[in-house]
Amino acid sequence: MKKTWKYAYNILFWVYIVFFIAMSFDIDIKDNFWRGVGGFLIHNIPTVILLVAHFATIKNYKVRSILFLILAIASVIFFRTYINLAVFLYVTVPILALSGFSYIQSKTIINPNN
Repeated sequence: MKKTWKYAYNILFWVYIVFFIAMSFDIDIKDNFWRGVGGFLIHNIPTVILLVAHFATIKNYKVRSILFLILAIASVIFFRTYINLAVFLYVTVPILALSGFSYIQSKTIINPNN
């Protein structure tokens, strides 16, 4: 059962990262290529923040759970996902689920080196 939550977390995390990267391809490079590259990089800032949060807390599940909860609250405020339910469902809910999976991992794991 311990591994199930770990696999669920990893699958959701990497699918969510790929989703965010795919959503950043909505840039327009017809006018200026470098402006398009800059827009792509700016659109990937949330992805980089999630990756840094993931790799910074790779062994400490409780801290990861709290950090992802803070990031979910920040996403509600920054992206204003409280306005549109669809945006809330695909931006904030997966981060909340990642936080929940990390919390369950912190409660079910006996040896963190497993």
